[in-house]
Amino acid sequence: MKLKWIFLFFILVLPVCIYLFLKSFGDNKFEVPVFYAEGVTNPVSSCTNTSGPFKVPNLTKYDSALQIDISGLTILDIGTSSCDSCRQKINNLLSIWDKYKDVKDFKMYSFIEGENSGSYNNPDINWGVYNSSTNQLTEMANCGLNLDLIHSDQQRINKNGVVVLVDDKRRIRGYYNAFDRKEADRLVIELEIIRKE
Repeated sequence: MKLKWIFLFFILVLPVCIYLFLKSFGDNKFEVPVFYAEGVTNPVSSCTNTSGPFKVPNLTKYDSALQIDISGLTILDIGTSSCDSCRQKINNLLSIWDKYKDVKDFKMYSFIEGENSGSYNNPDINWGVYNSSTNQLTEMANCGLNLDLIHSDQQRINKNGVVVLVDDKRRIRGYYNAFDRKEADRLVIELEIIRKE
């Protein structure tokens, strides 16, 4: 009989005691890092300011036609208008847009090299899509986002899957490969964490 009570204690009471003990020692809290809080230590170009915390500058500095507002949580996408796997990237971004389009202070902008044709020419996409030149997009990516764009032999941007998450203080909170569904899911999770900060 004594053995039965000891056995019941270990099966029922001990796990509850361990759970309560561990719960009392801290919060289960995740934080999304702030990129370049101490400045940009490895700039992709010479134009990136490396002194003090880095903040995304006003993008009209790179293209005066870009009258956009980066005042809340913002996803910035720089890419080409058509590529072999752009549809996958657009679908991943569209699922994020559908989830957050009604959230106050959430914005998504895509900056496209050349004319808006191909994958971005879709009536379901209702976030900001802007056209710009290769040089302006390269300068914006390098200087404004510390993002290195890969160019093809013709000096056009190769497919770029990297999107940048910027918070309401214009700080970069993450770089994500939007071609990869797991990266898109990570973006959604980190958006939720930042919204709760």
